[in-house]
Amino acid sequence: MQRQILSGKHRALRTIALNLPMALIGLLFVVPFYWLVITSFRLEGDIMVIPPRFLPYPSTLTNYVTLLSKFNFGLYFANSFIIAVLGLIGQTFSCSMGGFVFARLKFPLKRTLFYLLLSTMMIPGQVTLIPTFVIFNMLKLTNTFVPLILPAYLGGAFGVFLCRQFFLTVPNELEEAAKLDGSDSVGIYWRIFLPIAKPTLATLALFAFMYHWNDLLGPVIYITDTSKRTITVALAMFQDTLRVSRGTIMAGALLSITPLLIVYVFAQQFFVSGMITSGFKE
Repeated sequence: MQRQILSGKHRALRTIALNLPMALIGLLFVVPFYWLVITSFRLEGDIMVIPPRFLPYPSTLTNYVTLLSKFNFGLYFANSFIIAVLGLIGQTFSCSMGGFVFARLKFPLKRTLFYLLLSTMMIPGQVTLIPTFVIFNMLKLTNTFVPLILPAYLGGAFGVFLCRQFFLTVPNELEEAAKLDGSDSVGIYWRIFLPIAKPTLATLALFAFMYHWNDLLGPVIYITDTSKRTITVALAMFQDTLRVSRGTIMAGALLSITPLLIVYVFAQQFFVSGMITSGFKE
């Protein structure tokens, strides 16, 4: 009996020793986010008071009203949302098709082309930035959303790799049964592989949405019209050019990360399973 009590105490101490560092690390992330939230509801004169107040009192919605009325933040939010959603759709379908081709179809130099595709991940985006800009400028597509969306429909090395690794784990019997039923490669991809790849596609969609939503360099280079700016450009402009109050900037930052939190909450159940099922398999 005494041994069981001691064993229970050891397990409790071990659990505390393992969870306490994780709780402290989590607190390091929660505190800045909490400060962001309460600062967005404060007036400028109440932000840097000494001693600091950890409750948003007195609270106000002035920062949000100013943000949406004076600076047209809703338009920038809509622009970012359009770019992120269209980029998400293009990235998901193009990469899933590329992954299916490299995983299931047979053609000459398939492995060589796949490794060549993976090698592009080692090329920084800044290297191809100028040639890409020259191409879009020659096509008269600058100052539009096309340069920010179109590349997503041409696939991507990471997304193709992620989908390929999952499609390699699908049993061959499913594909053979579909061929016996008269399905071609397009039908097999659309009716069999896509429905069972939801965890992987959700993971890819999450990454694509985050990339397009947080992209700053692309909109700065391609967009010159004020009405077409994205939310990241607007926040940078508020801080560096317009000298907007800190409370208003915090309100804009909170609004900018809200879609990312919503997307992650709905996609988190697929995220871990998508990364696990897309294992390394040849």
